[in-house]
Amino acid sequence: MELTSIAAYLPFLNSILYAIYYAFLQESYGRLSLSTLLLTNGLLFISLALVTTVFRIDTIGFSELREPKMLLVFFGLIVISTVLQATHYIALKNTSATYMAFAEISYPLFVPIFTYALFNRAELSGSIMIGGGFILVGSYIIAMGGWK
Repeated sequence: MELTSIAAYLPFLNSILYAIYYAFLQESYGRLSLSTLLLTNGLLFISLALVTTVFRIDTIGFSELREPKMLLVFFGLIVISTVLQATHYIALKNTSATYMAFAEISYPLFVPIFTYALFNRAELSGSIMIGGGFILVGSYIIAMGGWK
């Protein structure tokens, strides 16, 4: 079975895995430091990169970074990932996995905005806009209820 044939289903698996991940993170925060978690994740990602290279699933290469746009995108990813990890740690440590999961669900609203603003790609359909509206309303309800 090729990965492309199941790719449309993987976001739902990711949703389940994120739920489990958040539950584990909530238990670890306050006991394990951000530095410990970042180091562990870094080692895991390095190992995964090596495994995917050894088994020829993917390659490690930086030749694409000669293109100025890709260099900017690459550094943007690094900066955003760094800020994301730090703010994620602080927020989850001071709220809960449940609150974080529901509050973060608003991110799909921003993806089409930034995809268009940064890369001039419009990826909206009627169903996405309607679903996004429901997400916006739900996120607002959650935010107004606040963290208790």
